[in-house]
Amino acid sequence: MSITLVHLIPKDPHFSPAPAASEAAQARLQQLVPEALGGYDVWDIPGTAFIDPGENWCGVRCPVCGSDIEDWWGDVMDMAVLPDGYFDALAVTMPCCSAQTDLNALDYVRAAGFAR
Repeated sequence: MSITLVHLIPKDPHFSPAPAASEAAQARLQQLVPEALGGYDVWDIPGTAFIDPGENWCGVRCPVCGSDIEDWWGDVMDMAVLPDGYFDALAVTMPCCSAQTDLNALDYVRAAGFAR
């Protein structure tokens, strides 16, 4: 048996919707997929977290030049994470082309990003 999770990742990684908006989204999802076994949960994460594709992880690339940056990414994620496991400052300088961007804007091969 497998589990399918649907993560909604906003453009602003620090955004947290109002409770009424979360409830409305959950109700709409239940209308669209009423046969989901195990039900539905909405999580309001207390800080900005990295939401990854789990076993579907396929790497990460520079959003500017397309270089494979997975080795660098692991190290910079370790430096950016706060003691509580969440993230605040996401700004980075790319090691491949010196472009200024942020961790949320990287080209994750499978959908991933930062969200609350």
